[in-house]
Amino acid sequence: MALNSFTSVFAFEGGLAHNLISFTIGGVLFGLVSGGALYLLDGLLPLKGYFTKALVVTTALWLLLRGAGVLLSAMEPRRYNVIGAETLQGLVLAVALGAILGFVWTIMPLEVSD
Repeated sequence: MALNSFTSVFAFEGGLAHNLISFTIGGVLFGLVSGGALYLLDGLLPLKGYFTKALVVTTALWLLLRGAGVLLSAMEPRRYNVIGAETLQGLVLAVALGAILGFVWTIMPLEVSD
């Protein structure tokens, strides 16, 4: 958000304070779901390293949510709009969250105790 306020790459609809709250809550929820999915899928993913796994999990979850958004747009096009810039912004934010999650998970991995 700070980078966007300097560069105006993606135009946000609200002000900085409004978006800070929305993006924080959304990021926390998406991060918790992504972390839970990474924890559950750890042994099933054929990738090495938590960083790569976290990037794949967050991107896949974002694609799943984006697919649901496209279906909603197809059902009610006047109510739900597919906007390319927001789609790209969501992908960039999902990849950034995956990078953060992968970095933190590499430093402090959760171990499963039997």
